[in-house]
Amino acid sequence: MAASEPAPADDEVAYDQALDKALKLLARRARSKRELRALLTRMGFADAVVSRVESRLVEVEVLDDASFAYAATEYYGRNRGESRRAIRSRLAAEQVPDVVIAEAISELLGEESDFDRALVLATRRARRYGRLSPDAAAGRLARYLAQRGYDYEVVEEVCRRVFRLTEVE
Repeated sequence: MAASEPAPADDEVAYDQALDKALKLLARRARSKRELRALLTRMGFADAVVSRVESRLVEVEVLDDASFAYAATEYYGRNRGESRRAIRSRLAAEQVPDVVIAEAISELLGEESDFDRALVLATRRARRYGRLSPDAAAGRLARYLAQRGYDYEVVEEVCRRVFRLTEVE
């Protein structure tokens, strides 16, 4: 069904089609309830059908904001090195409950501070800037860390430490 086609009038047929679409979307990656609802609505399914599909998927534990929060935290926190604040903001935008967000971040990122995580990330990243002047390298590194949601104070101190360590070597 194309995005512009309306959903079929028959509720059972529409339900089956929406359920099929939802399962295909969830097979690709975890999604929040809000995201799945928006995608199905955009495909032309009626709110009542979308609600039924959502209820069924929650009931059989296929659609779960906690699973989505863990997958997103894993990807954005561990793989991309984003700050806790950036991850929290992404998940809040998906209307994941605060308690679920806090649990996922705490469990997957542990007690390591944003400063420590940024320092590890910056140390690895700084190797790419070896041919640049220290000022240019620090500027690029600062932008890189800021894009990942780290606070100004963390970015400033991490850049200071990384380039002091690099100068000693």
